[in-house]
Amino acid sequence: MTTNLYLIRHAQSQGNLSKRFQGQIDTPLTSLGLAQAKALGRRFADVNLHSVYASPLERTQQTAAAIAAHHGLPVRVMPGLIEIYGGTVEGALFADLEQQNPEQFRMFDEQPHLHQGFEGAEKIADVYARAVASLEEIAAAHPGQNVAALSHGCLIRCCVCHAQGGTLQTLGQTKWSGNTGVFHITYSTDGQVALHCENDLTHLDNAQPLEELTLRV
Repeated sequence: MTTNLYLIRHAQSQGNLSKRFQGQIDTPLTSLGLAQAKALGRRFADVNLHSVYASPLERTQQTAAAIAAHHGLPVRVMPGLIEIYGGTVEGALFADLEQQNPEQFRMFDEQPHLHQGFEGAEKIADVYARAVASLEEIAAAHPGQNVAALSHGCLIRCCVCHAQGGTLQTLGQTKWSGNTGVFHITYSTDGQVALHCENDLTHLDNAQPLEELTLRV
């Protein structure tokens, strides 16, 4: 049997709008984000979903609720889907981080396997491990079913890298996702994982150009 897992990034949040490193800071959706979530909900209205999961943060919970409402499903909290913890850089403007330490900022994006981690932050290797483990746990609990899982930029990047057959060492080659970007990943009971759809934003009226999708944390 095969599990169809739709991994989805949350809609635009206040932190996204102000271009901050959100990490695990809890920020709500913007008015645009609420509209994006509504469009996402309509997109999944005719998909036979069996369950909806989301990280504990408000931006993913709000986005997930827009999908779950069409199916009469609760939003199930999955702590492992939470975004990377940024330590001392949480809430900082990306522009300030790039100016203060351009090499670390570049490495976080382009060579994350070599990044030493911001002060007090979660290691990317640990995020990668819990990201993969969380999706495998969801898939194992829903063999032969269709599941939506709402998460965040850095964590989704790790999951997509794994689904493409990559490793932590190749994570820097994996693109970032846009707000409400949809990734269709299948898990078969024989252990096969495959990525069938990447960062699909066709449900939005004005999809964000892919070349602008950098550092979406």
